[in-house]
Amino acid sequence: MSEEKPSAEIIQGPWKKRSSGPTKEELIIVDQLAMTDEIVNECSMAYLELLAKNGIDIADKDFMRHISVLTEVFKSAILTTFGLKHPIQPMVDIISCIENDPDGTPHFSVDLNDVDDVVTSYYTVMEGGDDIS
Repeated sequence: MSEEKPSAEIIQGPWKKRSSGPTKEELIIVDQLAMTDEIVNECSMAYLELLAKNGIDIADKDFMRHISVLTEVFKSAILTTFGLKHPIQPMVDIISCIENDPDGTPHFSVDLNDVDDVVTSYYTVMEGGDDIS
């Protein structure tokens, strides 16, 4: 009877390399996201306090729906300055306008006709009609 000796060979497989932690770029993005949240929260508290002081019912559900959209647009604006994406950015691109005076002074606005077109398109696709009532 012959006894087999255990092999000292190392099995090399297609093992995944373990991450050595977040990259410098990932850490920068985490900081930018945290800064964005901090700025938005601080500003939101300030304008909500001002609105409440002026008699606006900030607890009203419809009001808060509007504020939640405003908050996301605000986040999007800040993230854009960092070169980061936010899901609401394409909507802002569709409905906002930049026009320059002859002297080059820019003017920014929201095209309410584009807003109406987007809403109508949404209801057409989602409900098969354009009744937005």
